[in-house]
Amino acid sequence: MNSVRVGVGGVLQDNKGRLFLLKRKKAPEVGCWSIPGGAVEYGETVEEAIIREFGEETGLADCTARFIGYTDYILPSENAHWCSLFFAMHSCNTEWVVNREPDKHEKIGWFAWDDLPENLSQNTQRALNIYRKWYEENCP
Repeated sequence: MNSVRVGVGGVLQDNKGRLFLLKRKKAPEVGCWSIPGGAVEYGETVEEAIIREFGEETGLADCTARFIGYTDYILPSENAHWCSLFFAMHSCNTEWVVNREPDKHEKIGWFAWDDLPENLSQNTQRALNIYRKWYEENCP
């Protein structure tokens, strides 16, 4: 039986205006760059999920999250349907980011808006569009 899962993703921008991305080793969208995130676990709020996922993937324990939007992420080729909630993340310690899950992520990187990798995951493209609009409206 097919089901819809709830996922969270976080956009982290450092004080130089660069965005943090991870290069995926596992499905969905192997080889694409994506924002940190993952599935919401039973009994967990979406805010708890993004803080947990961000910590698991980046090592940052001081993050705060602000909801900025959502999208449906449907990949028929992978029989996957996610309702993805996106958050703007904040950390005072962005220089401490590490790849805490090298089995899931080939590498990590910081990218300027005008130098983003071409192979962004579909969901990351959507998240960055939502983030950019939110940022322009809320962080002049």
